[in-house]
Amino acid sequence: MSPSARSLTRRKVILDCDVGIDDAVALALLVQSEKIQLLAVTTNTGNVSIEKTTRNALDVLSLLNAQSIPVAKGVARPAFTILLENYSKIHGLNGIGEVELPASEQFVDHRHAIEVFAELLEEEPAKSISIAVVGPLTNFAMFMKTYPALVDKIDRLIVMGGTTSNGNITPVSEFNIWADPLSAKFVFDNVSCPTSMVGLDVTRLATVNEEELDRWSRNSEWGSAIAQMVRGYLDINSNGWPMHDALAVSILIDESILRFESAHINVCTDSDENYARTLCDFKQEGDTSGPLISVALGVDLAKFRSLLTKLM
Repeated sequence: MSPSARSLTRRKVILDCDVGIDDAVALALLVQSEKIQLLAVTTNTGNVSIEKTTRNALDVLSLLNAQSIPVAKGVARPAFTILLENYSKIHGLNGIGEVELPASEQFVDHRHAIEVFAELLEEEPAKSISIAVVGPLTNFAMFMKTYPALVDKIDRLIVMGGTTSNGNITPVSEFNIWADPLSAKFVFDNVSCPTSMVGLDVTRLATVNEEELDRWSRNSEWGSAIAQMVRGYLDINSNGWPMHDALAVSILIDESILRFESAHINVCTDSDENYARTLCDFKQEGDTSGPLISVALGVDLAKFRSLLTKLM
């Protein structure tokens, strides 16, 4: 198959991210997969400040020899960036495990992130672009409010965030939702394109260990750099380092990796012990006026690790 013919069959994706360590692995999967055409990367305030997440996106794409992919900056949240100082140690102060990558010569796209969403969706046929948000939903919520008519053109929205069980920032809330629960609530209450929530219920299980990092290091220079980032990742459990964002984007490459059930999702925004909790109504017994969201509840770890082995 010629390169031009192959590109017609590749899934077109925009990645909205707050480039930390697992975001870098997600970027590598999307760039390396022959099934994906990564149209653009947009950045968000999240794991670290938007200045750092944007610089990391540029540098990781350069590491992957993918400098042609545009990087656009999204919403800056200075007040939240100050709050983040208490949490940035998880990914290191620079967001990528204190690994110093060669500075990319690529410039940040002059457009705002939501303009990139809009222009690409207007240019491409309806239902030909999927959007994966693996950070807070700030940019996407703003896009929905600014360009509501374009949301229906999205083939699929993937959200890495939320949990039906224990949180990782409070006992009941997951970081990406906690970082901007009002935006998350707006999206889950109003989104009109097919939407999947990939949360801690499955991403906690999607770990890599030292043996796998050694293999990445042997495979390529960029694999070695990303493995070094992961070793600096303080989010670790007895099985290794969870690849939250990589698991979320993996279903754009192989849908069968995750098992989903439909639910209405209510994001709690009151300032109490349930703040930023994602309440999932699988029985659909409560308010059923909002959209049904596909919630990931099961993961085929063998398939996910096989994908990592193939692409990393």
